[in-house]
Amino acid sequence: MRKLLLFLMCAGIAAAAAADSSVERVRRQFIEYYAMRELPMPQAEKYLASIRPDGSWADIDYANTAEGRWPTLIHLTRARMMAGAWADPQSGRHGDERMADAAVRALEYWVGHDFRTANWWHTDIGIPQSLGASLIMLGERAPASLLERSRPLLERSAPGKTGQNRIWLAGVHIMKGCLWNEPGMIAEGARQIFAETAVAPRGKEGLQPDWSFHQHGPQQQFGNYGLSYAESQVQWGLILRGTPFGMPPEKAACLRSYFLDGLNWTIRGGFMDISSCGRHLYGNSNRQKARSARTAAGFAAKFDAVGRDRLRAMSEGAEPAGNRYFWCSDYMIHRRKDYFYSVRMSSERVIGTESYNNENLQGKYLGDGAAYLMRDAKEYDNIYPFWNWKQLPGVTAMQDRLRMKPWAKNFENKAAFVGGVSDGETGLAVMQLKRREPIEARKAYFAFDRYIVCLGAGITAESKAPVVTGVEQRLQEGAVRFDCAGESGSFTEGTRRLRQVRSLHHDGVGYYFPAATDLEVGCGPVSGSWRDVNRSDSAEAMARPVFRAVIDHGVSPRNAAYGWIVSPDGSDPEEAGIEITASAGDVLAAIDRGNRVAMGVCFGAGGRMALPGGAELAFTSPAAAMAKITPHNTLRLTVSDPAQRQGKLRFTISGRYSGEGCRCDEAAGITEVVIPLGTGDAAGKSVSVELKGGER
Repeated sequence: MRKLLLFLMCAGIAAAAAADSSVERVRRQFIEYYAMRELPMPQAEKYLASIRPDGSWADIDYANTAEGRWPTLIHLTRARMMAGAWADPQSGRHGDERMADAAVRALEYWVGHDFRTANWWHTDIGIPQSLGASLIMLGERAPASLLERSRPLLERSAPGKTGQNRIWLAGVHIMKGCLWNEPGMIAEGARQIFAETAVAPRGKEGLQPDWSFHQHGPQQQFGNYGLSYAESQVQWGLILRGTPFGMPPEKAACLRSYFLDGLNWTIRGGFMDISSCGRHLYGNSNRQKARSARTAAGFAAKFDAVGRDRLRAMSEGAEPAGNRYFWCSDYMIHRRKDYFYSVRMSSERVIGTESYNNENLQGKYLGDGAAYLMRDAKEYDNIYPFWNWKQLPGVTAMQDRLRMKPWAKNFENKAAFVGGVSDGETGLAVMQLKRREPIEARKAYFAFDRYIVCLGAGITAESKAPVVTGVEQRLQEGAVRFDCAGESGSFTEGTRRLRQVRSLHHDGVGYYFPAATDLEVGCGPVSGSWRDVNRSDSAEAMARPVFRAVIDHGVSPRNAAYGWIVSPDGSDPEEAGIEITASAGDVLAAIDRGNRVAMGVCFGAGGRMALPGGAELAFTSPAAAMAKITPHNTLRLTVSDPAQRQGKLRFTISGRYSGEGCRCDEAAGITEVVIPLGTGDAAGKSVSVELKGGER
């Protein structure tokens, strides 16, 4: 019995020692991570020189209680950087008592005053994050009294919530485990963090089956919560590596897919797509978010051996090419080496945008089919104070005086028929618009290899104000050239109403109108301030030149329509075989004869679209379809149900075809094709079939 007791005692001592060793390793790797992420020396030197004897800084407004980007919180960021400079063995201030003393004084000042704001996030997450990190890096250099007085502030944070909020709270739990030497707390925090490193059930917040990210309901949040998600996962993957709390291999694979098949698609030339940034549209936000995503990918490469090369390539600026439709988020991205095009939509399933903490005050229409073309990634750089937010590119909206601030968690578009088709190379996006203003429209975007066809029909509204569709609105670079039925020319400033426009050219991009269209075109300086966009930003008036082109459908339009073709390199789409084949009624369709690709959308039943080679496809229900003649002379059909309600789609094609789901009527020379669709997580996802034959 005594031997057994001795054995159990020794085993307990060994387990405790192992736990202590693991906690110490977590602490050490925590310091290493912050040193890598923040490189704090230059800033820390500046803050050391300017801190006052009582631990405060003269340039911080300690009375500020803003709910969004709270400027007072920078106090704790400075304290954390000074603590990091003291703790980092590679720092020139490592072990420097003046740096440690300044960090302690800064923390004492904060804890003594217990600054707060009404936003729960700062109290439960923001403050405990920076406070806990500073205390971990100071280690035993932090007085026991400071640690004790900090405890109530740290205890305000407790595990809970969903999505990225859950990860942040769990991260604070790990910090508390490090500070209080509680391996159980570290284990629980790690469990909760890595529980989120998985695809969430459809309709739940977090990582989605299409590798987009949702937070605040079914709302795409790549560059807001989704970026923080990636950064947090990488943070704890690095800090916990090599310990019993580390990220399992299958979780690393999931995170890898989010980086490569999600986040990296949103970045063009160091600029994150506007439609990926959520409500965070502030100065330099797109570039900061792109840089943060790439930095996080580089950190992920340090612990993901399988994905190391691809993640490192992303961190160094490698970008994908092709077409991707995120069917859980009503979002299409189309990429080529020399341009980027995106469309963000919304539906009865997906929230278009949000405004919290007095951010994104003008963003009401950001999810109404907003479409952005980028070549050098400077087109929309910090454009937000100068935008006419009722005339965003691709958006059809009333020019009324109603509030532009989006309603939180409100489904602005009441339509179900919103979706897309993609085969990875080319694709389309479709949106039935039913807003409460009321305004209705049928909209489609066909992304071919070198051209994008934008079509709209059925534009109907009850309004006392005009309804317009934005063709483009971006920063101006040089003159705007126009070609009209009876006139051509160029101008660099002013607003002109041009009649029967056949094409516009600006900054190398062409906008072609196969049916000559009346446009309002403006260019020249536009004034505004960041305060118009986010309440906590500067009210200083500024001006920048903006190019804007819109189609005016008039007051209370009935079944108005539009159609134009975007040419990223300015070339004539007609010469390349691009043709709009259906632009009214229930069908919108276009064809690229040069590449033998056709795309179409049927909003009703019984519509038809032309196929490459002269055949025709008949819809029997609402659907979206792309037909492509492959190098093997087969016909590849890629289809979806944008409403995500049907279990299968049925089409009739002129000609005799064979293949899975085909039933050919030899005598009539037609083929019926039945294509099963995905359900559950795959509802709305494109499905492809390949057909042989085609003899008519």
